[in-house]
Amino acid sequence: MRNRALAADLLGELAMRRHDYAAAAEYAARAELAGQNYVQFNPSDLSAWDYWIRGKRQVSDTLFERGRVLDSIDVLRATVALEEDPRLPSSLGPQLNWTWADLAGQEARTGQRANAEKSLREAIRANDELFKSPATPASGASCCRWCPTRGGSG
Repeated sequence: MRNRALAADLLGELAMRRHDYAAAAEYAARAELAGQNYVQFNPSDLSAWDYWIRGKRQVSDTLFERGRVLDSIDVLRATVALEEDPRLPSSLGPQLNWTWADLAGQEARTGQRANAEKSLREAIRANDELFKSPATPASGASCCRWCPTRGGSG
């Protein structure tokens, strides 16, 4: 299942580089479907969710490049809505940080200031969640013996 998602994703990225947006849209739809199928098969695997997010973002990118900005925003909103899916084994926030940022940018471009500010706050929250390390002690001590920046022995 991963290979189906990755193959479609790669072919879509190549089509985007060639500015062949019709082909890129077709591959993006395949990548999104493969990611969705992977989540349906194994919703407890966060990497499956990542493939679905990648496919949806590629769909959004192809819509944006073809001038369908509002449709692209709708796809991005549907992507970040995955964060509320009850099948998630843990938070999807760290995987959505760039999606939130892209959504904020597109909303700002279309004059949706309030929505853009909300999306930007969500992007910051997702980034904070991404960079938060549960292994790092609050005392500032080293998180491991290999971490030289936190006082480890190297």
